[in-house]
Amino acid sequence: APAMNIVLRESTFGQLANEVTRGKAFPYRHCRARSSSPDDEKANDVKLVDWSGPDDPDMPCNWPKSVKLVATANIMVMTFSFYLASAVFTAGITGLEERFHATVADGTLGLSLFVIAYGIGPLVLSPLSNVPSIGRSPVYIIGMFVFFILHIGAANATNLQTVLVLRFFAGFAGSPSISTGGATLSEMFDATHRAYAISLWACAGVSAPIMGPIIGAAVVQRWNTWTAPLWLLMGLSALSTILSFFTLPETSYTNILHRRARRFRLETNDPSHLSQGEIDASETSRSFLQSIAKQLVDDMMLAFVDPIILCINLHTMLLYGLLYLWFEFFPFVFEGIYGFSAIEQGREPQPLSSPLHQIKHVLRLSVAFFGILVGAIISFLGYGAVH
Repeated sequence: APAMNIVLRESTFGQLANEVTRGKAFPYRHCRARSSSPDDEKANDVKLVDWSGPDDPDMPCNWPKSVKLVATANIMVMTFSFYLASAVFTAGITGLEERFHATVADGTLGLSLFVIAYGIGPLVLSPLSNVPSIGRSPVYIIGMFVFFILHIGAANATNLQTVLVLRFFAGFAGSPSISTGGATLSEMFDATHRAYAISLWACAGVSAPIMGPIIGAAVVQRWNTWTAPLWLLMGLSALSTILSFFTLPETSYTNILHRRARRFRLETNDPSHLSQGEIDASETSRSFLQSIAKQLVDDMMLAFVDPIILCINLHTMLLYGLLYLWFEFFPFVFEGIYGFSAIEQGREPQPLSSPLHQIKHVLRLSVAFFGILVGAIISFLGYGAVH
C-alpha cells in the first residue's frame, strides 16, 4: 500500500536500508531539482533542490491520513513512556530506601533528578533535530534507546548513587520525546487540524502521571521489589524504540530536502545540487559542529529572551513543581499516614495492607490529576466551536 510504503521508506530503518542497498530498497520517486538560487548571481553555480510544488507528495503535510496517524501514535507512545517514568518511580521509593538504607530525601532524589534532567535536556538535545543532516527521528530513537539502556543499569544497581546518576541521565536522554513532539505534529497537520493533533498528544502526556502511581503500585505488589517499575519502564522504552525505528517517518522538511539533494548529487554526479539548509550553511561557512552550536544558542535565546515564551516557561515551571511535589509526598502518605510500605507483602495482616485498600488510596492520590485530563478533553472538543 502507498501509505505503508511511505511509513517504511521515511523511517530510520527504511533510510538505512535504502542507503545500504544504494537505492534499491524503498526507492524514492524521481523528482527534478528547481534550477534557482537565493542569489541570482549564483544561479549558474547552484541548483536549489526544493519541493516540486505545494502538492509535493513527499511533504509531510500531504501524506495520507493513515501515515499521519501512525506517526502520531509513535509520538504518543514515546511521550507516555517518558512521562510514566517519573510517576511510576514513586511506588518504589520506599523499597529503594529500605534496600540501600537511605533517607527519605535521598530516596526522592531519584524523582527530583529525573525531572531536573528532562527540564535541561530539551535545551540541548531538541535543537539537534533542527539540523538538516540529522532530522527528528534519530534524536527520538537514540534518546529512547539510551533511556532504555540506563534503566537496565538502574534496575541492576548495587548502590544508591548509581541509581540516582542513571536516573538523571535517563531523564536527560529521553527528553526530546516530550519537547519535539509538537514540532513533528506541526509539520504533518495544517492549522485547522494541528490543535486537535497536539491536544491528542497532550492527553498521552497527561494520562501518564494519572496512571503512573497506580501502575507502579500494582507492579511493586506483583513482583515484591522496588526495581519492578524500572523493569516496566525498560520494556516500554524498548517497545517505543523498536516501533519508532521501523514505523516513525521523518517529518523534518529540511532533512527531507537535504536527503533529496544528496540523492540528486549521487544520481547526476553534480555537486551543485543543494538544499536550502546546505546553502545557508555554506554561505556562513559553518561546519557541522558550528551549525549545531548556533542552533543551541538560538534556542537558548528564544527560551530566555522572548517575553511570551519566558512567561509560559515560568508558568509551566510552577505547575510542574506542584505536580512533582505531590509525587514526592507519596512515601510520606503510604508509610506515615496509612502505615504500610508499597512493597511489603509478607508481614502480618493489617486492615490497610490488602491490595484493594492500597489501590483505593493510590486512586485518591491520582484523582487530583484527572481534572487535567478532563480539561484537555474539553479543550479538544471545544476547539472547533471556538475557531
